[in-house]
Order: sequence, then C-alpha cells, then structure tokens
Amino acid sequence: AYRRAVRTLEAIPGGEVWLAEALTGLATVFAAQEKLAGAEKLLKQAIQIRARTTGNDTPAYANAQRDLAALYRAQK
Repeated sequence: AYRRAVRTLEAIPGGEVWLAEALTGLATVFAAQEKLAGAEKLLKQAIQIRARTTGNDTPAYANAQRDLAALYRAQK
C-alpha cells in the first residue's frame, strides 16, 4: 500500500508533504523486513523533502531526523 501511495503522491503536484509521510511509512516497513539500506534511502529522501517544504527548523524536519537516527541505533 505504501509503494502505491508513493507512486501516486509523486505524480500529484504539491503532494510532497504527504509523500514524505508515505516514504517514512515505507521505510518503517523496510526496517521491519531488515532492508536497512532501503529504509535509510527512503528516510533521507523524506528528510530532503521536509527541508524543502517545511524548512530545517520545524518539528516535521526534526521528526524526520529522529526517524533516521532511530534506524542507525537499531543497526548497532
């Protein structure tokens, strides 16, 4: 479902905020499946979108950074 949502949101103008959410959700699925490299790539993409759409001094950006940090902690 997340993959379909990502494809749909990529095609919608102005859907970037929702795209970041979908990417984060898909990254969670990847992490649970131990596809850590894929999860990292998706989270980094979500962080870039957050920086572009909300700025890097917002709770949404901080949450995206936290999600990536949690993935790194889980890898150790």
